[in-house]
Amino acid sequence: MLQYSKTGQKILDPFCGSGTTLLEALLNGRDAVGVDMNNIAVKISLAKTFIPDIRELDCIFDEIIEDFTTLTEYTTVSFPDKEVWYTKDVSEVIDKLFFLISKIKSNDYRNVFEVLLSSILKTVSNKRSIWNNGYIADNVLPNKKYTGDALKVFRNKYYALKKSYIELVSALPNRVGNVSIQLSNIIDYSPNEQFDLVITSPPYPFAVDFVKYNRLVYYWFGWDVNKKSEEETGSRTKRNRSNAVEDFFNEMELVYKHIFSLVKEGGYFCMTVADTHRNKSKVSFVEWLYRIFCENGWNLVADDIRQLECQSMAQKRIQYEHKLVFKKM
Repeated sequence: MLQYSKTGQKILDPFCGSGTTLLEALLNGRDAVGVDMNNIAVKISLAKTFIPDIRELDCIFDEIIEDFTTLTEYTTVSFPDKEVWYTKDVSEVIDKLFFLISKIKSNDYRNVFEVLLSSILKTVSNKRSIWNNGYIADNVLPNKKYTGDALKVFRNKYYALKKSYIELVSALPNRVGNVSIQLSNIIDYSPNEQFDLVITSPPYPFAVDFVKYNRLVYYWFGWDVNKKSEEETGSRTKRNRSNAVEDFFNEMELVYKHIFSLVKEGGYFCMTVADTHRNKSKVSFVEWLYRIFCENGWNLVADDIRQLECQSMAQKRIQYEHKLVFKKM
């Protein structure tokens, strides 16, 4: 970011995910726009780049915990197999917390606590004896009950979140970067100005089901898992369709050409990408990117390869990623 942009310049992350690029832009005095079609990704990005009043944050948390102990009337959330995914006690805790959080008047603070609650939904769910989060994407139902204290998990998550916010506030005494975030498919995003730099990690072909990986979050918030999964570019669930590879590249070509139009001449496009496999055959995403950029007036500036040691997504078994940098000529 520092190498390819200056203070005050504008950065776009067209697949902003959990907002890492946006936070770095804020910390380094760049204006940034993040776009993502994944509901929870946008909420996380909004929370990650929000600068709260720590005292206000504490007051809201204390009020939630105090009201929780006396709450007797509240609405409950219904979704498929809720009683299989969660014990009765855990469901009651989450229903109460959802209800209390929904009463927070400030949109920003309410979003923070919704994200906080969403972050524990997998932790406190029932599981299987042998388990990974890919099972959630595939809707493999659990058969082993969670026996922990869901409210305690929520408390501990809050204390960790508060610590992160304190660190963020202390790191931004003279911040000048501004961040905005859009819930949208990037192809539908058409701003009135162009960007100096794009930094992103685009959807890989058939590596991860980001929507279905967050199935439980979508259930609790009432979002349509199947509809959103169908809209997701390159989702793993589409890998067995007869024209999957062709459809992926056709869709991505439209997406990249649209993003190209949003970048100033002389601007840069930085991304991490990787090849994947479908039916044991390599899907040459990196080679395709070389071609699409070259054909549209971009020059390759850098191509560094890094080995991936740890990966959070259970299905994303990728050993190496390319860090590509192109310049618009």
